[in-house]
Amino acid sequence: MKFKSLLALALSSTMVFSLGIKNVSASESVPEPDTKIVTKELFTHDGVSMGYVTINKTIEYNNTDEGVEFTVTKESDYTLNSEFASLEEYNNKFVDGVDINTYLITKDQELYANGEHLEISSVSTMDSGGIPTISHYYDDGRYKNYTFGSYSDIRLQWTMDIKPDGSNTSGTIDSSITSNTAKFLLAKSAVDSFENNYNDYNLAVKATMVALGVTAISWASLVGLIGSGTAAGFAAAEAVDSYNDAKSDVGNAYNYINMF
Repeated sequence: MKFKSLLALALSSTMVFSLGIKNVSASESVPEPDTKIVTKELFTHDGVSMGYVTINKTIEYNNTDEGVEFTVTKESDYTLNSEFASLEEYNNKFVDGVDINTYLITKDQELYANGEHLEISSVSTMDSGGIPTISHYYDDGRYKNYTFGSYSDIRLQWTMDIKPDGSNTSGTIDSSITSNTAKFLLAKSAVDSFENNYNDYNLAVKATMVALGVTAISWASLVGLIGSGTAAGFAAAEAVDSYNDAKSDVGNAYNYINMF
């Protein structure tokens, strides 16, 4: 299941790694499967702890005629705090389970997620007025009237920054009205999850750069590491996987907001 703004959610992570550089087979030049266990505490945008999730992640690689294929298997174990565990929408969104995604990085550095082509910008774009909002919500100070806004999609720029894409929608909802509660919580949980994956993506990109000892990285360099059997290669694969999850989340948020 997908657990899918910039104002939505702060994230802190406590990581326990079973990660190391794997030996590459001389005959096939494909690294062995690699595994990492991550425990993260989840927070709302205003600093309230939602609980914890422990993710056991395995990445398996395969060289094909088209390029490097890798499969990310994530086993997630959520423990929500009581105030969130009592909400059906959060239980349905942050639920234990196994999520499997297969990616292909072609020799031309095109990205496919589960067979679907994900377009990557090859040129930069200028921001006007600072960092653009992608998917977000905010309240009126009384935890009652919430304003939401979201794009329907995201896209990676050549700088590796996530930028908004597609259509934009917005809406305001009174969360205290019983008939609005489900719609409000669906939208809110989607935005919260988007921010989780947005942060995970940026963390993975930074981890890739740290492993390489560099301060910047391009799309070509990042995807070129995948399948290398190194810590940088594992982090690069995580970045691609988190980007795909964030992409799904922002689409869900857009659809839920359109229900208002």
